[in-house]
Amino acid sequence: MTLAPARGARITQSDGNTGVRPANGDDAKDKKGVYYRAHRSVVDQGGIINERFYDAQGGEIERLPNGSVSGAVKLIYTTGNNQPFHTVPKQR
Repeated sequence: MTLAPARGARITQSDGNTGVRPANGDDAKDKKGVYYRAHRSVVDQGGIINERFYDAQGGEIERLPNGSVSGAVKLIYTTGNNQPFHTVPKQR
């Protein structure tokens, strides 16, 4: 799966551009622009993303009220239907 920023970088390079600037509202409407082309050429990533943290014994642990996670050795990102799509550290 390619994300819009990566696609935008490829479009920018293939167009021969050497620099970029932050996108603005007009860029989203410009059908010839990098922003418009990049965002129209990638898969929509809408939906809920969940984080699941695990300790060394494999038990799931929750975030603390201050937002930190104590003792986590693994993080799995899942979609709203619990399909994993990224694990930190990567599984071998």
